[in-house]
This record gives sequence, structure tokens and C-alpha cells, in this order.
Amino acid sequence: MPRRRLGAVGHQVGVRLLELCAYREGRGAKRRTEVLDALRFIHSVAWPQMFGKPADDLQQAHACDDEFMITDADLSVCRFVSVPRAYGGFHPGALVAGMVRGMLEAAGFPARVSAHYVEPPAGGGAARPSARRTTLLIKFGAAVMERQRALDRAKAGGL
Repeated sequence: MPRRRLGAVGHQVGVRLLELCAYREGRGAKRRTEVLDALRFIHSVAWPQMFGKPADDLQQAHACDDEFMITDADLSVCRFVSVPRAYGGFHPGALVAGMVRGMLEAAGFPARVSAHYVEPPAGGGAARPSARRTTLLIKFGAAVMERQRALDRAKAGGL
């Protein structure tokens, strides 16, 4: 239940944040029509507006072409939060997942976004030794991916 509430609040913030970031980019900015461009905008433009630095990683899932992941090694909303055992799989990053979902939906890319903990690699790599990386899993709807395939075909010259 708290995850849905945080996601709903984050969604409202994300819609407004997209407007703010687009305004700050200026008049020369163009509308993003491709999935990867929208994700790069969130990774490189919106994330620094929210957290003061770009996200650590943006990648496409290996198994599915409609799933992408944004990873942050030390997400600030998770830094000082202690989750009670009764809340089980609750993740404070649900707020950020809601924000990303709001930005994507406002830009015309409806998607499901969820926050997950990922254990750091064995060699360290995390900002703090005990920190778990937060990964936002973004799964786009079928209509978005069909639109992307149509754009790809149009670029290739084969409508």
C-alpha cells in the first residue's frame, strides 16, 4: 500500500518535473519521439535536476526489447530510510519510480516503472561498501513499442 501511495505522489511530481526540465532546456529543445531519447533525457537532464548528478547507468534488458533499467548506486531518497520488517518488499525508491513514470507518461511513453534493490558487484563498485544499488525497471506498453518499430522502419526507408 505505501508503495502505491509513494508512486502516486511521485507521478504528480514527475509530470511537473518534465515541464520544468523542458522549460529550462529552452526554445531550441525538440520533442523526443523515440524511446531511447526519452530515457536519455531522464538519465542525463532530469536526474541531475532531481539528485544533483546523472544516474549511474541506463541500459536495455537483455531478454526483452521493451524493458530498460536506470541504476543509481546511492539513491538519496534511500540513504537514511529504515524500512520495518512488516513492510517486506517496500522500497523507498517507489517515489522516484513514480516520478519517472509521470515523466514518461507526460511525454507520451506510458510505462510501468518499479524500484528494486540490486546487490553490488563482488569487487565493490558501490558508493558505500554496504550499499545496495537501486535499479528502476521500466517496461513500456505494447503501443509504445509498436510506435518505436514504425519509427525505425520509417528511418530505414521501408514503410
